[in-house]
Amino acid sequence: MLLLALLIAAVALAQFQGQERGRGSGFGGGRGGGGRNEESSYRATEITTDRGNTPNWPLDAAFPHDVFTFTRIKYRSSGYERTSFAWFTDYRDADLNFSFRLQQMTSLKVNPEPQVVELTDPRLFNYPWVF
Repeated sequence: MLLLALLIAAVALAQFQGQERGRGSGFGGGRGGGGRNEESSYRATEITTDRGNTPNWPLDAAFPHDVFTFTRIKYRSSGYERTSFAWFTDYRDADLNFSFRLQQMTSLKVNPEPQVVELTDPRLFNYPWVF
């Protein structure tokens, strides 16, 4: 157990040291992660519908709302990250990949369009599981 705790601490420390040196936002990247700062005018609502290599799949027309929807919490960080885009790490790529793999590997019906909500958004209560 001690070895596992030390390994986790080492990974976390390496991630934070990388942020201090301006090398991005730790683990992440792709189309949505890393490198954004407070001066950026980039918003989640401005993200393109680019799915990369992730295929789209149809929903059952009889039950369009009876699906699992991956939902990410959008927040503003006031802590160590010093950026309003800490929630944005690996956004869109990871959300799409998780949704696709869940659809592909389980019998769950999964919404092909992940959602982003703020903690004050009333839609939050429509999603029982959030990231």
